[in-house]
Amino acid sequence: MEAKLKALEAQIVTITEERDALRSQPAVDTTASAQRETALRQELESLRQDKATLEKELADLKASSSSTAIPDSAQAELLAKVTQERDSLAAEKATLIQQLESRPVGVPSGDASGAWETERITLTKSRDDALAIAQASSKELATAQDQIKQYQQSTGTLQQRLQDTMKARNADRENAQKKLKEAVDAAVKKVQEEMQNAIPGSTDEIVKKHQEELRALEERLSKKYEEDLKAATASASKPSDAVSDADQKAIVEAAVAAAVAAREQELAKLHEEALAKAMEAGRMESSAKAKLKDSQLINARARQKELEAQIKDLQDRGVIPVPPPKGPAAKAAPTAPAAGPSQSKPTPAPPVTRAASAGAVANNSLPQRPGGPAMATGAVRGRGGAPRGVPRNLATAAGLSIRGAGAAPAATEGTSGGVGVSIMGAAGKRARDEGDSDSSLAKRLKPANAPAAGGGPVQLNRNRVPPPPPQPQ
Repeated sequence: MEAKLKALEAQIVTITEERDALRSQPAVDTTASAQRETALRQELESLRQDKATLEKELADLKASSSSTAIPDSAQAELLAKVTQERDSLAAEKATLIQQLESRPVGVPSGDASGAWETERITLTKSRDDALAIAQASSKELATAQDQIKQYQQSTGTLQQRLQDTMKARNADRENAQKKLKEAVDAAVKKVQEEMQNAIPGSTDEIVKKHQEELRALEERLSKKYEEDLKAATASASKPSDAVSDADQKAIVEAAVAAAVAAREQELAKLHEEALAKAMEAGRMESSAKAKLKDSQLINARARQKELEAQIKDLQDRGVIPVPPPKGPAAKAAPTAPAAGPSQSKPTPAPPVTRAASAGAVANNSLPQRPGGPAMATGAVRGRGGAPRGVPRNLATAAGLSIRGAGAAPAATEGTSGGVGVSIMGAAGKRARDEGDSDSSLAKRLKPANAPAAGGGPVQLNRNRVPPPPPQPQ
């Protein structure tokens, strides 16, 4: 299109120069006029041919412009002006040739020369204006095309960046959720393995095992007492080897108390070890969660800064509009800061070691036999149960809170109330009432002034139903 415009402009310049040359030639004599007339006729013929050629090129140009995309309005206007100017020049040339042909030979034409000069100046000015307009429109067209290409490239780049940002955000969210799930599963699995390695079986199995051991110990001691009683009865006829019933009872009671104290020490040691391991596992789990949250927070802040920089870049380039500034009335009310991983967390206090209750055996020099009244030492809660001050369920001892278990009751008898490990998820559970433990303790304890039973062995209450184990959540 631009090449054709340049060709038309060159043709216009050529025609104008030829017309000026014709106007500037003076009519001197008849011979020169005849020669000039012949030359003019030849030029007229060539101009007609040029006109036909230009018309053909114009038709081709119009056909090509109609077949291609719609041209720019400025370019179409410029083309119309150039075509009109060419037609006017061709008409003026034809008029000039007719005047030359109709003019007598040797007659000067001063008025025609003045008119030709005025018209030449006008045409020259029009040609210059048309050339300036053509150049300006060409520059504007090139600039518009460059801007369109830049807009298309920037739009495609922006869409691609937005898609990449969405994909990266979704991938980061999925990776964070996956890592969090893996960390939680690993921590739970590790705690379970440590609990299984520290305490074989569940808490109920341990309680049942202890009850069976105490029952077997009681039966063994009862049998031994009966054997000793029979031996003492057999040797009662011998005055020198006679042993009183009181001494026999004291021996049996001392043996029972020693066995119970030893077992109580073992249980207390196992309980302390399990509590320490559970506290360490909870601490490791909380530290792992805090590190994971910190890393997620750092990644989220970095991603937020990157997105803010991208949005600012787009706003500076004018791709997206800049939001209007908010007034003082649009400020939101300050909210309480959310608890983050950097905030201080309660540190568990070391567990308080219970003193062994074996000292109660030394105070009773003459223990009673198994069938006699219960000793008021306060060392044993009841047959088949854990020692006094040690809870039946080790998992809830000393304020230890494990996910899936109920809240621990208030600590009693030497157990610190601030000791414990707080694991996420156990804070919203209902706390156990203190009256339950008191009532169950009162049911299991025997009164100190209970009447002594007969001389037979101790009767076991096998109908007592142990409390149900805590259900996992």
